[in-house]
Amino acid sequence: MDRTGLNPAPEVDAAGVDAPGVDAPGMDAPGMDAPGVDAPGVDAPGVDAPGVDAPGVDAGTDAGTDAGTDAGTDAGPIVDPCPGPPMGPLDIWYDAQAPTGVYGVVPAAFDTWTDRAGTNHATCVNTRLAPNEFGTNRHAVILTGSDSEASYCQFANPDLTNMVIVAVLATDDGRDAGGWIASPVIVGGDRDGNHNDAGFVMAGGRLGFTRRNVGHDVRGPNRYADNVLRSYSMVRGVRFTPGGPVFEGEGITIFVNDGFEVTGTTTSGRVDQPGEWYLGAHETLLNGRFSARYAEVLVFDRILDGDEILALNTHLSCRHGI
Repeated sequence: MDRTGLNPAPEVDAAGVDAPGVDAPGMDAPGMDAPGVDAPGVDAPGVDAPGVDAPGVDAGTDAGTDAGTDAGTDAGPIVDPCPGPPMGPLDIWYDAQAPTGVYGVVPAAFDTWTDRAGTNHATCVNTRLAPNEFGTNRHAVILTGSDSEASYCQFANPDLTNMVIVAVLATDDGRDAGGWIASPVIVGGDRDGNHNDAGFVMAGGRLGFTRRNVGHDVRGPNRYADNVLRSYSMVRGVRFTPGGPVFEGEGITIFVNDGFEVTGTTTSGRVDQPGEWYLGAHETLLNGRFSARYAEVLVFDRILDGDEILALNTHLSCRHGI
């Protein structure tokens, strides 16, 4: 027993020593882990709010898809997927894939074949346009020359000396003819009077070039009246020899697709009188008649160089698969 009074017993073990204040609820008070820490604000609806997947996302998708598709489908001509021919020397371009001058637009009636290279448009008689004749969007202008009816397209004489004529067509016209007046004309001049007219012809299915005053100057060995689509090309101003090409005004060389067919000579001089050329006939109309499905006709005003030949072949290969 402590009698000094210095350490009174009740105060030594008094409740204040281990009083609740030491481990008072304030230490681990709800404020530490209070709802504010993991409060709904962290994962609040604003984070995954409807704005993220808002209707704007769907609206943009639908609008873009529908608007673009509809506009492209309904908006005019189809874009030509193939490179064009070399335009520099191109004098005339009749294209059945673009008979009005715009690719993919097919006219309801057909009496004018638009020149895509300029303004030498052809007037066509007893012809028809056959859409998709050679495949999708690969049309044909059909000439059906017969003994009783002329079928042709007529255009102004391009007035040329050297030239390259390319005709992409299919025909089963094997009618033979021994002279200029009766030769079925692919592309050629008229026969008025004594003028030195000329034509790229196919007689008996054989290709040739002729001047009216001399008959068949050059005539190929093979027959092509089998209705297969091909590119027939005639170059005036060059003749092939064993030693290579010879550039001369009288030279004629004919190709089928990209293969050599025949070469020779003809009389020189411009094909310039009196003013009209034809596809599928002569000026007398019933003479020189030619039945064929034309896909394309190109007339160049000079011999092509290497790059131009490559460009032409690329165009023909892409467009017609030949």
